Formats: sequence, structure tokens, C-alpha cells
Amino acid sequence: WRVDDVSLHQDAVAGLPPVLLKPAGAEPGPVTGVMVELEAEATSFSGDGYLEYNWTAEGDAGSPPVEIATPNSPETMALFSGAGEYLFTVTVKNAEGLSVQSEVAVSVAETPTAMEVTPLDARVPTGETVAFIATVRDQFGNLIPSAQPVFSAGGGGTVDASGIFLAETAGGPFPISAEWKGLTETVWVEVPATTFDQWVTLYFTPGEIEAGMAAETADPDRDGVKNLMEYALGTDPRVPGVASLVMTRGENGVVLVFQRPAGLSDLNYRVEVSTDLQTWSEVEEPVVTGGHPETVRAEVPWSGAETPALFLRLRVERVPGN
Repeated sequence: WRVDDVSLHQDAVAGLPPVLLKPAGAEPGPVTGVMVELEAEATSFSGDGYLEYNWTAEGDAGSPPVEIATPNSPETMALFSGAGEYLFTVTVKNAEGLSVQSEVAVSVAETPTAMEVTPLDARVPTGETVAFIATVRDQFGNLIPSAQPVFSAGGGGTVDASGIFLAETAGGPFPISAEWKGLTETVWVEVPATTFDQWVTLYFTPGEIEAGMAAETADPDRDGVKNLMEYALGTDPRVPGVASLVMTRGENGVVLVFQRPAGLSDLNYRVEVSTDLQTWSEVEEPVVTGGHPETVRAEVPWSGAETPALFLRLRVERVPGN
């Protein structure tokens, strides 16, 4: 016997399903983002090489819906809307309708991604408290109720595990930080002075105090507003400015409105009225709106018919013994 030529041929074979060259797969480990890449690869023994892919997903009870970007592609992306456990199945079918399946399980972890602390800034007199609240959200923007951020204060007082800050020392702004699982967020708290003596130490050095720059009647920024009034209105004695007194016409007369720091225990405020700038009388019961700062509104009945002019002024005095 003599062999002159040998040739190999791969002929189409009917009746055989596709064969997986690469089973269904995904990035190993829990998913900490919002998507994962899925892939599979198969070959067909049918003559035309036709293959049809179809990806489906099934989540455990309570798992949010998932979207498959291109379910008829061998490589695709799964887009998640929340943490959960998922099973992805790819079905590969040839032209004869014969198919093969492969599965891959994917775990999506609830991953802390963003933290928010409120209020962003606070103003708390000494001896008072404010509650800071920290909320943590995962990579989908969903709230993580089990998050327990740890608070810390960078001065001005103390903050407990629940975020309650107790103001103890005037000054600031002081940082209030919350930390949890690698996330950190910082907000600020200011502890305003509640006595003139405290206020003086915030704005003046010991040498300036000794030189008289911090005296009640001194005006170090030369803006016409003396230190006691700067303190009373919560303005900066080192920065020239205009006192925040606004006088307008109201429904029944003339209105004087101003803001003042809350909790100043050593001052008496009096709104006074005059028709001749000589004789002054106190306006009774101004309306005070709480907050930090407080807003004071004093109204004097006046139609213009009784007198041609009406004058209002704000007068502040130290409480005796303070």
C-alpha cells in the first residue's frame, strides 16, 4: 500500500449543541460599585457558525432589580440599583435551536460612599448644645441605617457618640468631624461670647487690652461704632462696617429692626423714640424672634400728622455687676 496525500477536513456536524470555551464569568469578589462586566464564549459545530447569546438575571428575595445592558452579547454589563445577591445565566443557542447554559453568581456589597453632616455650620452659646446628625449613603445613593459614625470636636466643647455638642469655650469656628469606614466629613461650630469680657479676649491681645483698645468706648476700627455696640450687635471690632440697624415704615408707624447675638446675659437693650432728639422714651415690648442671631423688631405708631419727624435709636448698657 502507498499513501500519496493526506488531508484533514472539519465538516459540520448536525445535532450537537454549542460548546462553551469560556463559561459565564464576572469580576471575582463582591461588587463595590454599581456595575460588573459579564462574559462567556462558545463555539458551534453547525456549518454556519451561528450562535445566539441571551443573558438573564435573578436576584434573591429583597434584592433590587438589575439591568443587563446588552443581553444578546457574549460580553455585557450588569447595572445594579442596590446591594444584593444575583445569579446570571447565559444561554447560547445555535442555528438548530440547540443550546447550552452557564451560570455565575455575583454578590453586590453595600459600600459606604458618601457622608453628610448637618448642620453645616452652627452657632451655639456657651452652656448650650446642638445636635449634629451624620447620614451615610452607599454607592447607589441609598441610606445606610446601620451606619454609626464617630464624632470628634476640634475645640470649643465636647461632642458625644450621638453627635450632641456641648459648647464650653467661646471662639471658633471649631471643626466637628464624623468618621465611618474610611469616610470623613467636617462641619463647623462657632461658640460666641456671652459676656463682654469673653468677647474682648476673642478679638484683642493681652497687650491691646492693656493699652485700652478693648475698652467699651474704644473704636479700634474707626467706623463710628464703639466696642460695646460692636459686641451687642455681633460685629467685628477690627473690621470697619455699618451697624445693622434698619428703619422702615410699617403698617401702623415706624419700625426699627436689628439683629443681635443670642444669650448675651450682661447687656440691656433699649429701643428709644424721640421727636426732637432731646427727650427720649423707651419703646415698649419689642418683638424678638429667636435664633442665632436673634432678630428684634420695634414699632412706634406714627402717621406723620402728630409730629413732622420721628427718631429711633438703639441704646445698650452693661447690666450692673457684669
